[in-house]
Amino acid sequence: MINVNITTTDGTVAVTSPYNGNFVVSARNLGGRWNAAAKAWEFDSRDEGDVRSLCLEIYGTDGSPVETCTLKISFPEGAYAQTDSLAVAGRVIARAWGRDSGAKLGDGVRLIEGKFSSGGSRKNWDTNAARGTIVLVRDFPRPMAERIVSEGFGDIEENLRHCHAEIIEEGNGSVDRAALEAERERLLARLAEIEKALA
Repeated sequence: MINVNITTTDGTVAVTSPYNGNFVVSARNLGGRWNAAAKAWEFDSRDEGDVRSLCLEIYGTDGSPVETCTLKISFPEGAYAQTDSLAVAGRVIARAWGRDSGAKLGDGVRLIEGKFSSGGSRKNWDTNAARGTIVLVRDFPRPMAERIVSEGFGDIEENLRHCHAEIIEEGNGSVDRAALEAERERLLARLAEIEKALA
């Protein structure tokens, strides 16, 4: 699952999420600032709606319970990411650490065919998917999966623009009880903050 967490305290909305270049650009446009100590992006709480919308657009989730599925991704022409992992919407598919490190699959990813490797130079290494590689990415947010299947990867991950995606199972069609309870607590805490501000 893509780990996105949004908390609101003292007039600030904090977002912890996987690194994504598109998120960084849009976060700055929303007036967000990176808090290195907290390892989170921070925004004015009045922009919470826009921050949540941004997370949904980039990651397919804002941390709220969401239905998941398994996404099958095919690399007919291969793909690579320079000095980075191959990822989609913040979800790591495969990661290298250097030219000679090899590549390791991300959590919840199963290799069906082909292989991942490292390459490039010592300074400008990359993570590579061989032509014809196929993977299953489990526990992927269904709304983002549907968007990818419908629109392709182009606007989400430029280096995957030639890849194909297919939803091959629906998941269990439900969400985790613990996640629902955590969401309820978050909403109750936010409601209490609103009532206090209005008093």
